[in-house]
Parts: sequence; structure tokens; C-alpha cells
Amino acid sequence: MGATVSPIANLQLLNRHNYEDWSFQVKLYLLAKDVWDVVEAATEPPTPEDGEAEFSAWRKNNAKALLAIRTCCGDDTYPIIKAITTAKAAWDVLAEELKPSDSEEIKPFDSEELKPSDSEEGHNNNDDESDVKYAPLYDSLKRGDWNAAKEFIDRHEEALTHRGSSSGGTALHEEALHNVEELLKLMTEEDLEIQDDNGCTAFFYAFAKRNGPNSCQNG
Repeated sequence: MGATVSPIANLQLLNRHNYEDWSFQVKLYLLAKDVWDVVEAATEPPTPEDGEAEFSAWRKNNAKALLAIRTCCGDDTYPIIKAITTAKAAWDVLAEELKPSDSEEIKPFDSEELKPSDSEEGHNNNDDESDVKYAPLYDSLKRGDWNAAKEFIDRHEEALTHRGSSSGGTALHEEALHNVEELLKLMTEEDLEIQDDNGCTAFFYAFAKRNGPNSCQNG
């Protein structure tokens, strides 16, 4: 039987009609937990003969990822992976079974819809002199220049949690999708809970940009 409560906030358990939304959110969760590598691995998993340390690390991460995937399945989808013992196989089987074969391409929406109006109170970058310091980071992310952004973060680690994006959020809010995987690797779970002026977490922006506008319900 699948879990009655998902470990991911506001996630609807997987059924036979919501695979695309579900897989997107679960992938972000596994990235944040730093176990997505075992799911997307293109090679066979290590064995004890490959080295006890390597095998032990894989086994631990595989268990974390597999548990998350299983507990995010509903009663009608859990049986599909009930007997599967690796996260990669479980993920692949669910995709083969449930991913729509002829889904339409989802167009990203204009993030301006999520920004507060000029008449509303919010984060004002012009009033915060520290934003000038971090401007190169946000400029690099807007250009899609991850190398420049990473170089800045290496020099200013605190920039990861600085709320200086266009929405009053962190660098991850600004980045949303382009290099989201790289930023997730650098941020802690507490960092990911930071909200912008709209009360939205970066996860909401990433989800909304992929699936279209929706009301912000605190991430």
C-alpha cells in the first residue's frame, strides 16, 4: 500500500493521471536530498567487489531514493514498483507505465505575473545597498552563465541565501530552471525554505514555470 502522506509538502500522491507534475516535483526533492544520481545513473550500480565504501554509499543513497519514490505513490500505483529494489528501476518502470506518450509541450509562463505590483509593499532592490554587491550573481544567472555564477558563489558563499532577486527571493528563485540542479547541490534544506516577497519558495517558481501560472501557497 502506498503512503497516506507524502514526504514532500503539497505533493499529490502518484496516480494514473498526474505523472508529469509528480515526477517533476519528486525529482526536485531527490536533487535536494542529493540522491538523484542513483536514479539517473547510466551505468550498473557498484557491487561489493568494486569496493566496500563505494558499494555502501550507493546502497544508502539507493535506499533513500527508493523510499521517497515509494512513499510518494498512491494505492493504485504503488503495486507497479512493489517488488523493485533499486530506485533507478522503480523510476524507469513508473515512467514507462504512466508517462503520457503524446503530451503537449508545456510553455513557460512570464514570471512577471508573480511579482508584486509597484503599489504593493515588497522587497526593493534599490533601497538595499547590499544588492549592488550581489548584482553580478543575478546578472550571470539571467544570462544563463553558470560558470560566472559559480565563481561568484565560491567567493561569496553567503550569496546563496541573499534575498536580492527580482522577486525578493534568493538566487535559486531567480534561476528557477536553467541551472537549478547545480544550485540545489549548494543549498541546505533550510535555504530551500526561504520565501520571496510573494511568500513563494524557489520550488514553487520552478514548478510554476514548468506547468504554468498558479496561485502561490507558500511553496
